[in-house]
Amino acid sequence: MVSQNTAAFTISERLLSVPVLYKYYSSIVNASIGPTFDFFIGWNQRNKTDALVVNNYTVDPNLTMGILVKLSKSIAINTRLLLEPELRYNINVTSEREYAGFAIAAKYKSR
Repeated sequence: MVSQNTAAFTISERLLSVPVLYKYYSSIVNASIGPTFDFFIGWNQRNKTDALVVNNYTVDPNLTMGILVKLSKSIAINTRLLLEPELRYNINVTSEREYAGFAIAAKYKSR
């Protein structure tokens, strides 16, 4: 009879994502689409205890590719300052992961 022990642990992966996007500007909504290249650059264990320490963690492949779609709207605060809230969705086709997010960009026109 073989005894098996199971332990749950959480790993936080660090990725560098490089998007190459085409952006279309309109008066209603701005849209961006293009490929992303995600490089695995490191990891750490989120729930490290004295009883459970992960010493080695790898990802294969180290480079994955996806498609990013963003929708945004430019909002003028004054003649020089714009805020651009955006919704984004990224499907990574090589690792079968999906990401969604929200961001607000501030843009300043110097003249």
